[in-house]
Amino acid sequence: MTKSRIIIILTSLTFLFFCGCSSSTKNKVKNSVNSQQLTAKNDKKQNKVKKPPEVEKPQVYKVGSKGDKVKDIQDKLITYGYPVTDDGKFGVATDWAVRDFQYRHNLNMDGSVSDNTFKFLNQKPTTDTMCNSNLNPVQNPDVQAKKAYAENIANSNNLDSYTKYLIIASLKEQRVYIFNGSNKNWTLINTFQCTSGAAATPTITGHFFVQGKGRAFKSGNDIICKYYTQIQGNYLFHSILFDKNGNVVDGTLGASLSHGCMRLAVENAKYIYDNIPMGTSIWIY
Repeated sequence: MTKSRIIIILTSLTFLFFCGCSSSTKNKVKNSVNSQQLTAKNDKKQNKVKKPPEVEKPQVYKVGSKGDKVKDIQDKLITYGYPVTDDGKFGVATDWAVRDFQYRHNLNMDGSVSDNTFKFLNQKPTTDTMCNSNLNPVQNPDVQAKKAYAENIANSNNLDSYTKYLIIASLKEQRVYIFNGSNKNWTLINTFQCTSGAAATPTITGHFFVQGKGRAFKSGNDIICKYYTQIQGNYLFHSILFDKNGNVVDGTLGASLSHGCMRLAVENAKYIYDNIPMGTSIWIY
């Protein structure tokens, strides 16, 4: 065999050897990569953290809400004596009724209805939790004496209210008038003297709504004021002044000498506190 022929044969064998090794190695590498990818994919599936199921948030109904559930709320408020319309639209009148209901049940008075307020709405009304929308006139000689005069003032003005009640306070007369009914059809049911703000600290005038209530509060020098009803901000209807021992500090009525609030005899402050609901219109002039 010639030398050139031997070289050709050796070269062919070497080529075949390396081609075979390369193909085998490629397959092994390919299989290894596929195996690693599959293992990683399986590990990822096994180690994937499952999200906890989402907890459904309780539905809250407030001003602007509409639908059958709102109508159900309104129907329940009606059974408690509130003069709302069951139209399925959560408006301002429904908001005030809810706030008053929440106050009477010692709930957070925010005007919105969630599960907690629903729980109380589903209870049977009692004498203490009912809103009495039709109080009878008080047996007070002043009611008859002032009836025609007061009703003329109330019904000759455009005085809407979100409840069946209206409060008018005359600073000139130092007198408060309470009405039952509706716009242009108000009936006087109570009237009594008051003490309004001094010249340096006058009582605000204008149109307001009953916004809040409380049994008592303490001001400077340990002065106690009982049965307050909020007019606006720090302006309130409240009782005459007492000390911490229950003694009368200043029982003056019919004068302008308060710090801006409207002072009333205890029984009259309690009358408003007990009977006049949130959202009642107040006109002070």
